[in-house]
Amino acid sequence: MYPILGLRLSGGQGAWGTRVGPQVRLHPLGEVVLSPFLEAGMSLNFGGETWSEIDGVRTCADMLLTPVGTVAVGSRWALGRLFFISSRVGWSWRLRQDNVQMRGGGDPDLLTAAALSLFQHEGFVISGSLGVSFF
Repeated sequence: MYPILGLRLSGGQGAWGTRVGPQVRLHPLGEVVLSPFLEAGMSLNFGGETWSEIDGVRTCADMLLTPVGTVAVGSRWALGRLFFISSRVGWSWRLRQDNVQMRGGGDPDLLTAAALSLFQHEGFVISGSLGVSFF
């Protein structure tokens, strides 16, 4: 029997704070040295804070928990039995919109709104990773 299903848990630090990402990968060719895959998963981005300052006036915003769904295709290259390198391309979309709370209420100013739009997770995804396979 050839293992065709991979479960993956990733983590890291990004523009929207600490994140954890469970994913499922389908390897149609099974356990081979260079294996293409299809992937579906999500990333839980725990948020943080950001601020802007205009003429000495600081505006602060809290970036709230944001789940992001992902789909991707890629390839996994086995480096022996334990380690692997993978690369992928795909698409992601926010599962929660308007996930910002301005301290003191109100809407974000132009500079804060621009920064927040750059931090948001949504759109084209490309990544490379080095991993360890436990099973």
